[in-house]
Amino acid sequence: DDFVHLYTTYNLPFDSIVLLASAFLHKGNYTKAISVYLSLLDVVDDKVKKEELLELLGNAYFKGGFIERAKEIYLKIVKFSPRNKEILNLLLIIYEKLKEY
Repeated sequence: DDFVHLYTTYNLPFDSIVLLASAFLHKGNYTKAISVYLSLLDVVDDKVKKEELLELLGNAYFKGGFIERAKEIYLKIVKFSPRNKEILNLLLIIYEKLKEY
């Protein structure tokens, strides 16, 4: 929430907050990255940025082992852009892992 406060109050660039969350993700701190992405989703109004955040959030859930939650996020993304090859590919992997053929 502190990072979102910086984004809203001091007009910190969106990309800076996303980069910070990516750093958490690469260090293996999935819960912190997820919380940053979730907090940003509440604040951001731009459709393109929201879709980017959803994709990053889904990837964080997937890498963190939260497969069901990643599936839910990816299905939301497919509603916005049904031809997103990356997301469709990840959904195939998730369905295979969950044995939902």
